[in-house]
Parts: sequence; C-alpha cells; structure tokens
Amino acid sequence: MFIIVVTTVSASWANPENADIRRGNREFRSENFSEAELNYRQALEQNPRNTKALYNLANALYKLGRYEEAANILEGLSASEMPESTRADVYHN
Repeated sequence: MFIIVVTTVSASWANPENADIRRGNREFRSENFSEAELNYRQALEQNPRNTKALYNLANALYKLGRYEEAANILEGLSASEMPESTRADVYHN
C-alpha cells in the first residue's frame, strides 16, 4: 500500500498540471463548463503541450457554444504527435 501512495504522489509532482486537469474534469462532470475551462487553461499555463488539457479544454469550449475556438484546438491537436488512442478521440470530435 505504501508503494502505491508514494508512486501516486511522485507522479503528481512530476506533472503538476494533472491536479488542474482533475479539477477541470470534476467541474466538467458537474456541468460547470466555465470553471472546467479555467482549470484546463491553468494546466496549460504549466505545460502548453499537454494533450489531455487541450482536448478537455476543447470539449469544455464546445459545451459553452464556442465551437470555432474548440475546432481550432482540435485541429491543432490532430496535427501534433500523440498516441494513436488519443488521436482517435480527437478525430471523433
């Protein structure tokens, strides 16, 4: 059990933007899309190339009716290097 906790904590320190992404995901699930957007943008301030934050930001913007902005982010993601599973999600949207 101790190893799991240490691994989880060290992984969070390695990618501090993950905490902001998790907060954004909670807000998104609660349909607080504006708050989710803010959290995803905070994550991107720490790591502008974080594909999870970019993808989730695009989804939040879409839910807010900001379709063109969401599409621009998704187009940028589709041109970047990423795992095939992530690329499939981007093209799905």
